[in-house]
Amino acid sequence: MAARQIRFCTDGWRAVIADDYTFENVRYCAQGWADYLRAHGLAELGCVVGYDTRSESEDFASAGSEVLAGNGIKALLCQRSEPTPVISFGIIYRKAAGGVTITASHNPTIYNGFNVRSECGGAIDTEVIAELEGRIAAAQALGASAVSRLPKDEGVRQGLIQLYDPATPYVEQIRELIDWQPIRDAGLKVVHDAMYGAGIGWFEGLLGGGKTQVIPMGSVRNPCFGGLAPEPIPRSLRPLFDAVRREGAMVGLATDGDSDRLGVCDEHGNIVDPLRVNSLLTLYVLEVRGFRGPIVKTLSTQVDARPSRPALRRPGRRDGGRVQVRRARDDGVGRADRRRGERRLRFPQPHPRARRHRRRAVHPRLHGEDGEDAVAARREPL
Repeated sequence: MAARQIRFCTDGWRAVIADDYTFENVRYCAQGWADYLRAHGLAELGCVVGYDTRSESEDFASAGSEVLAGNGIKALLCQRSEPTPVISFGIIYRKAAGGVTITASHNPTIYNGFNVRSECGGAIDTEVIAELEGRIAAAQALGASAVSRLPKDEGVRQGLIQLYDPATPYVEQIRELIDWQPIRDAGLKVVHDAMYGAGIGWFEGLLGGGKTQVIPMGSVRNPCFGGLAPEPIPRSLRPLFDAVRREGAMVGLATDGDSDRLGVCDEHGNIVDPLRVNSLLTLYVLEVRGFRGPIVKTLSTQVDARPSRPALRRPGRRDGGRVQVRRARDDGVGRADRRRGERRLRFPQPHPRARRHRRRAVHPRLHGEDGEDAVAARREPL
């Protein structure tokens, strides 16, 4: 029986665990990606491999790392489940050729995925997807003999599999951009629903240590996600809404399975949609932090700049129209420069040799599959 062809969507391949999503097919995907990197002269840059909290995700990640190592490509294997934005930052920080994340994001528990990231931490281009699918299909046609593997222990011994902690440099980066101590000392009460996913412990770690209290929900690993899809939308966040009202919290936050989507509710347990969240954050960095210059957004990021929604237009008028909303361009989101007196931030840059397979320039600290967490207008990783 011929193997079912593996097809990638925007970010990667997803399938039902133990049906199409098997160790065999994960290894075929890893072999196809390894063949691509070798064919384009990128193998020596290495590849970051991360995973979420789904069933056996760490084992699937190890299986993919073994294949990369078997092809002579260093696999930087995350030590624990990490949020997708942290993995994306880790790719840039290590100037790797790209990354692989074992996750099905916000999808139901029966799914897992093989997501491929570019050197910018974002999704690979459609042309790369087509080539990758062809290489995976070629490996499937040849069978197990097409897959080169190096056992994990041996890979570690040879230095081709390296346990990697992308969280530490990520935290250092955002602590350079945000003064967390006033937030810790403010005496706020925040409820965070990690939805049993990769965001477990992150808000507690960032906001804890002072008077501010973070009340965790869904903060233990549960591959069944409490019986719900780990998607921060209203029908899945009723327990969060109830907890915010019960605890008298100021805000409720929820992160999805791989922690690249954010749900927010106010102190009354009412949802605050992404359109308003992004607009409020944009207004904050303009009026409170004083940043000026173009606001760059990804195609799917929601930022309301209509005349009837003055959140973004008022600051622009007060500053002679210097605040503009622009779509993402290949010349860089968050480029490190200071022009016309505008305040800008300096970010790590990807390895220049890896840029041939990028999809588009993205925000190097906050990039999610749907773009909603990649809005460069934020200028800081909130």
